[in-house]
Amino acid sequence: MIKEFIYSERGERFKDFIFGFQDGLISTYVLMIALIMLVYDYPFLLLIALIAEMIAGSISMGFGAYISIKTKNQCVSSYPKSLKDKEIPSFEDVPQLFKEKGGFDDAELEALNELSKKHPDFVKKIQNVNFEELNTRDPIVNALYMTLSFLIGSMLPLSPFFFPMLFWSPIIASIFSFTGLFIVGVIRSFYSEKNWLVFGLEMVLIGLLATIIISALTEAVTLGFDIIIVRERFG
Repeated sequence: MIKEFIYSERGERFKDFIFGFQDGLISTYVLMIALIMLVYDYPFLLLIALIAEMIAGSISMGFGAYISIKTKNQCVSSYPKSLKDKEIPSFEDVPQLFKEKGGFDDAELEALNELSKKHPDFVKKIQNVNFEELNTRDPIVNALYMTLSFLIGSMLPLSPFFFPMLFWSPIIASIFSFTGLFIVGVIRSFYSEKNWLVFGLEMVLIGLLATIIISALTEAVTLGFDIIIVRERFG
């Protein structure tokens, strides 16, 4: 159907979930790694800090999603609402009409041209499509969706610290976090022809890379402060 060709609500929702989930999980996990070096003996302080980050991050994510969709809707509203009043004398004019609507690059326009040649009824159907209706979304619903996905991701590394065990909590949080990333990567493969293992490992690799970077930065900052303190005392 034309609607499915131009706009996939399911794909958009899943993309938003991946973004919010990954952001919530990784940001909370790397903060845990950074703070645990400083407050290892005070798990309650670590828990409070992680909860604060989760709440602040989810609120920021929600407002950001709201503004983003609101802005997109405003841009879409400037496009022609439909092509119904336009005449299409030849198949070659189809890409130009889409170009006027906006949102397609040259490769996609060429694909549309080929599609219109193979399926002449496509040209007639496309004239009745309301592009504004297909490409606008409810900013409030999207904000709530992104907030929820961020909270779900944050809860994976956070949950073990509700029952603090000095040695096991960080280990369990790591297992939960990277397992969650792997599972989401596998789910991503349902929307692609690539192997599920590739997507799962890709998500895990992103999490590992973020952890390594933040750990290195934390160590560098700590070392820098140690050097300053030593110089002040003995310099």
